[in-house]
Amino acid sequence: INAFELQRMNAPKARMVDRFGTSVRVKEQPCVGPAEVPCDVCTGTQLKALKSCLECFMSFSQTHLEPHQRVAVLKKHWLVEPMDRLEDRMCKKHDRLLELFCQTEQVCVCQFCTEKDHWSHPVVPLKEEYEVKMAQLGKMEAEVQQMIQERQRNIQEIKDTAKRNQANADREIADGVQVLTALMRSIEKCQEDLNQMVNERLKSTTKQAEDLIKKLEQEIEDLTNRSSEVKQLSHTKDHLHFLQTFRSLKNPPPTWDWTTVEYEVDLTLDPNTADRHLILSEDGKQVHNGGVRKKLPDNPKRFTKKIHVLTRQSFSSGRFYFEVQLTHTPPGLTAYWTPSPSPSLVTVQYAVSDAMRPLAASSSRGLSCDTSPPRYPSPLPHVFVMFLIYCLCVEVFFANPYNVPPLEEHSLGY
Repeated sequence: INAFELQRMNAPKARMVDRFGTSVRVKEQPCVGPAEVPCDVCTGTQLKALKSCLECFMSFSQTHLEPHQRVAVLKKHWLVEPMDRLEDRMCKKHDRLLELFCQTEQVCVCQFCTEKDHWSHPVVPLKEEYEVKMAQLGKMEAEVQQMIQERQRNIQEIKDTAKRNQANADREIADGVQVLTALMRSIEKCQEDLNQMVNERLKSTTKQAEDLIKKLEQEIEDLTNRSSEVKQLSHTKDHLHFLQTFRSLKNPPPTWDWTTVEYEVDLTLDPNTADRHLILSEDGKQVHNGGVRKKLPDNPKRFTKKIHVLTRQSFSSGRFYFEVQLTHTPPGLTAYWTPSPSPSLVTVQYAVSDAMRPLAASSSRGLSCDTSPPRYPSPLPHVFVMFLIYCLCVEVFFANPYNVPPLEEHSLGY
């Protein structure tokens, strides 16, 4: 742009300053504050601007706004709330008013832009695009509110789950006390371990629920902030500010995919490790001795000398609990672990119905159980309750040396 054209563009503003620069200051008009827009015409002490004119590209105090309320030509000008940096409404490239919107590149453009860089793009006036985006803003607000409601429901579901966990823990502790008090003095230590295990599991699930609630509350806070921003933007009449801000609000804030939250981990038997005599169910939850050696593909993981099968899942150090439902006389039950410098840390016990025995540690990575009849036999079916306490166990398998019908393995609860 040449100097002559720049002078021509600034001439109206210069004449406006000359015209109103000597206006008499009206008493009781507030002076401009730190965060307020000053009057562009005032000389000396600047007064607070009452309106900004998008035609003159100037802001006026109450005194200097009077011609826009009186002169017929000026009354047609577009007055808005006081705005700072009116030069931002000019095209940086052509120094013309941004009064059009390119629907292809989603940017505000001037008339010269439509004749050059955007000549093949569809363009509409700012007001027309403003109305379209305002309609989309309402839809965005509804979606944000729906996301907030969904997370509030998730919080309630998590709280309900935590209450059920508390009730289940109380019931399990009571049942454990009732069973363990009837046993010999040698198993009193197991009663303490059971209570400690249940309390720690409750602590773990409660901690998990608290963490999930914190995540949801944080997402609600983020979504609430987004809702406030959307509501604030919905009240603006400034087309340029609206369209420039709309892009950043179009996408909702990042949230967590709550469909991935799990509370239990199921154990399943690995068919690649099962002895050829064993028959596994399709879901890997049941196994029994078929009595016949089957023809199966060779696998380095498969047991060949013992009628054993491993689970697919392994365990790291910590406390674990699971149950095994048996329909006939319990078979031998063994836990294997990876060699450790401190095998003495391993403490494993199991319960068969109303009798509980320890698993004895061997020097070859294994733990085996006492298979003698329980002191207080009970009717079938039997239930193995397996406690792995501070165990370095990485694999657990169930030995079935006898022809025992289906063995069902229940999910592992943390």
